[in-house]
Amino acid sequence: MKKSLKRLYAIVLSLLICVSTLTINSYAVTYQDKANNTLYVAAKRNDKGEWKNLTKTRIEVLDMSSISVQYTGKASITVKSSKAALNAKVTSSSFSKYSNWDESTKTYLGNSSATIGLYATKNGTYSVTITATKPDGSSVSKSVSILVTNQSGVYKTAKLGKKTIYSEIGKTKSGQLTKKASALYKVSAKTGKLKLTPNTKYKITGLVVTSVNAKGKASIKKIKNGKKITLSRGYNYKSSDAFDGTSYKSSKKITNIYVSYKDTFTGSSVTYTVTTKRGKKEIMRTYKDGVTGDKDVTYFNGESGSTLSLWSY
Repeated sequence: MKKSLKRLYAIVLSLLICVSTLTINSYAVTYQDKANNTLYVAAKRNDKGEWKNLTKTRIEVLDMSSISVQYTGKASITVKSSKAALNAKVTSSSFSKYSNWDESTKTYLGNSSATIGLYATKNGTYSVTITATKPDGSSVSKSVSILVTNQSGVYKTAKLGKKTIYSEIGKTKSGQLTKKASALYKVSAKTGKLKLTPNTKYKITGLVVTSVNAKGKASIKKIKNGKKITLSRGYNYKSSDAFDGTSYKSSKKITNIYVSYKDTFTGSSVTYTVTTKRGKKEIMRTYKDGVTGDKDVTYFNGESGSTLSLWSY
């Protein structure tokens, strides 16, 4: 009897150890406080709770942009641009005395913050160096690489066959930026090659197309950019009233386009795939953050959230 009780006690104890281990592992994320005497440039926390600094960003030419900066301690924040065509300056700064408590010295270290204004007169790749200088003269610096373009969108043109269904092209001349934009999403073609031309340092990595055929059957397909697509010949939904004989249908025949891309400069990306992992055929969108490396996943049924929607009556 004693042996049986001992064996039972051992089993219960081992189960408790396993449960406690699983509980600890489930909450393994440790959120870091911002470190003392450290410079943070537009910093974000990743899924592990770690702070990651911005190292690359995009701005449009002749357009004001800004970067937020923080230093955990007291410091004077300055900025220097690599080229005169990119004007970078501290547009505002402040110091909060009662923040960042230091347990070892039992004092507040304070927090210095600033906003860096950016304005570029020419396209190109530049860098800015942000420096925090402490009262004792020591300093710490961080650099950010900046890509300046005429437009920040992923693609500048989209064509179905020879027809341009979307266009936004900017030109810089004599210190002025002129943009010509057009969008013609009404189409009459039944099929055609869909080609998107990316903007600077973007890459189109694929397309997902949803359509409804003449018999009312829905289709979700993944294709390569520049390949032939079949457009909707049927309506997304139809219904009828059994009592008064009236019928209803969607007002347009819709073909939805979901565009996957990678920003080869910043490292961010959006990828659309066709999946059945949740028990039905749908579209999965995966966004990767170029700063933190984290991924965010959302799902679409093919009727919403599209990048482009082509239609006909």
